[in-house]
Amino acid sequence: MMAALSLLRRAERAIGRSGLGALLVLAGAAAFHLLAVMPLEAEIADLRAQADGLQATAQQARRATAALEGSEQLQTFYGLIPAFGDAPLLLNEVFGTAARSGVRIDASHYRIAEDKGGRITRYEITLPVTGSYVQVRNFVAFVLSYVPSLSLDALAIRKDKIDDGEVRADIRMTLYLERAS
Repeated sequence: MMAALSLLRRAERAIGRSGLGALLVLAGAAAFHLLAVMPLEAEIADLRAQADGLQATAQQARRATAALEGSEQLQTFYGLIPAFGDAPLLLNEVFGTAARSGVRIDASHYRIAEDKGGRITRYEITLPVTGSYVQVRNFVAFVLSYVPSLSLDALAIRKDKIDDGEVRADIRMTLYLERAS
């Protein structure tokens, strides 16, 4: 410690206080670069590698889909739609995601709509929820990623008081299911 202090005093005499201050700023910048910037650059490189891998996978899927005939594409599409009997499991996932996101579901309303000529049944869901804006946003994002056959039809957010941390949101979603034969 004494040696470092004596070195600083000699440096101050040699280059002055402003020079010493400049050296300290330079040392701080180097430390910041080593401790903050370099790890972030490594993380960016990892994310770019992941993005490149995902793009390659998506391109392969596009090529495979393009090679299919129209009827094969339609069968592949229907194969991605869950069966009507899976509705309770998928709704359980919706409610579980709400709980994990921290939103409270005040009530739930359901309506089944069937296309007469098609193979798809629409399970329309209305959920009035309460939570912070971030919780509601996370719930919507997570549930749409966890349940791919679910679409967001409408989202209305309101706040009772400007300084209130909670919002009330009316969320309308549709769960697409393959009609039971």
